[in-house]
Amino acid sequence: MDVTTTKMLSIHIDALLPPTSAELDVPHSAQVAAILGVGLLYQGTAQRRMAEVLLSEIGEIPATRELLVSMGHFTNLHQKTGN
Repeated sequence: MDVTTTKMLSIHIDALLPPTSAELDVPHSAQVAAILGVGLLYQGTAQRRMAEVLLSEIGEIPATRELLVSMGHFTNLHQKTGN
């Protein structure tokens, strides 16, 4: 496991940041990529804490409507009609 890569990916995952850290506005796609990257990095290492954190992040429901819209959900809602 590469510590430098882990640190770089961890700044994009809220659950891996210290509790006193500033809240970052990280795009959802970057968070997903970081979770996948950390998962691949720790694959086969038997690191229980990292497995628990990643599983909790994978199971988390997107929090905001804006996030759902940015992911392509709700694209047909509130569209103006041609009338």
